[in-house]
Amino acid sequence: PPASGIEESELEADTPVAATEPGTGGAAGEEYERALRLLRDGSVAEAESALAAFAAAHPTSDLADNAWFWIGESRLVRDDVAGALAAYRNAVESYPEGNKTPDALYKIGQCLARQGDAARAAEVWRELTRRFPATAAAEKARDALGGTPGAGS
Repeated sequence: PPASGIEESELEADTPVAATEPGTGGAAGEEYERALRLLRDGSVAEAESALAAFAAAHPTSDLADNAWFWIGESRLVRDDVAGALAAYRNAVESYPEGNKTPDALYKIGQCLARQGDAARAAEVWRELTRRFPATAAAEKARDALGGTPGAGS
């Protein structure tokens, strides 16, 4: 089973990406899949190392933002909130239009809230609802903001 705190459904949803998206096949896609498999199996530290190696070796891959997101997840599971925050920020800043950007923004807000910065967390969640309003991450952000219809404005 995946490490406690990592959503099995998110891992499963991420798995087929390497096989279906352009620019993610071959050895790079296999390397990414191997790293995710480690995470799925609960080998968090080993998975983080494999994901970091993937991100360093393939910074232009369609999966690089995914790798940074999962690095953040692996750190968060180990209660390394600052390290997770850095990884999520890397995903957002390096890949602003990446498919994991909405999820990473949501997680940035969660990390900030855990660090006691509720105002900054709310600011990030509002940014998420503005930039990516139709995503599941934006829905979670709206819930975190209190579910008010104007939360994204």
